[in-house]
This record gives sequence, C-alpha cells and structure tokens, in this order.
Amino acid sequence: MTVTATVQQKLQAVEHAIKGGEEMETLRDKMIAWRAKNGVTLEELAQRCGLTYVTVQRIESGKGHPTRTTVAKILTVINKKK
Repeated sequence: MTVTATVQQKLQAVEHAIKGGEEMETLRDKMIAWRAKNGVTLEELAQRCGLTYVTVQRIESGKGHPTRTTVAKILTVINKKK
C-alpha cells in the first residue's frame, strides 16, 4: 500500500504535535476557526470525522490528547476542499 504525500504530511504534523505539543494548539485553533467559518457544530464535526462528540469537544477545549488516527481524521475533514 502506497502512502500519498498528503497523508505523509499529516502524519508528520501529528508526530510533531505529539513530540512538542505545539501543533495541538494549532489543531484546536483550526477546529474552532473552521467550525465558525462553516457554521458547523461540534456534533456535526464529530459526525463528519467519524468521532464521538465527547472526543471532539475534549480536543477543542484543550482537555483531550488525540491519537494520530484522530488527528488525521480531523485534518482530513477540515482541510477538505469544497
């Protein structure tokens, strides 16, 4: 199975976030900004990502520590071109 460059970039961002924590704030900020721009609720974002409401809410509030898979799911949704 070949991993695309986009997926590799997302995984590198996740690795950076896990190591330094800097990207977690950025992920949180991206989630908040994306939801505001698109008029999407936490519940809707969770559904689009295939995650639970609680998981998304905890990440956005800064209380959660998402796995690589969870970060990739969120980034896939919020970086998706219309």
